[in-house]
Amino acid sequence: MHILGIDPGTRASGLVLFDMTDGHVKHADKAIDHDDLMCAFYNERLDVGGSPLAGGLALTWDQVVIECLSPAGQVIGHDTFDTIFWVGRMFEAAHGPKMPGVELLTRNEIKKRLLGRTNIPGADKHIRQVLVDQVGPKGTKREPGPTFGCSSHSWAALAAVWAYLHPDGVS
Repeated sequence: MHILGIDPGTRASGLVLFDMTDGHVKHADKAIDHDDLMCAFYNERLDVGGSPLAGGLALTWDQVVIECLSPAGQVIGHDTFDTIFWVGRMFEAAHGPKMPGVELLTRNEIKKRLLGRTNIPGADKHIRQVLVDQVGPKGTKREPGPTFGCSSHSWAALAAVWAYLHPDGVS
């Protein structure tokens, strides 16, 4: 089973394709262009060309997990509305007739599942440490680890996948 995790942004998104059979990231992109991501949904596969993780294959998935925004009682700007717009587009595109299920998880739900609570300062570094501890280290190009290729927003995409896989929280 392959799970596609997405951390939406205003102009590009973090993406990770996680393989449940071996517990490794098969492809990670810290900033995939939204047009490329929409093409992937409509073509029902992600063409990754010469990706060292995927071996230049067209990758498919069985489940999609998208991090989404939740109301925080604060004033929001244009960038937030852009991100909300893209979450909706991705959700709709991932619901094609032959497409797998789609799960939306808020950032607070991800933090709660991975860290046990939501009000943790510097939560991103703590979440990354949970992922390294539970999924595995990045490793090197010569000896890639389970999270090899993750950087920047692809860590947030992997966090969404890991939270989806652990609805009762991690231990």
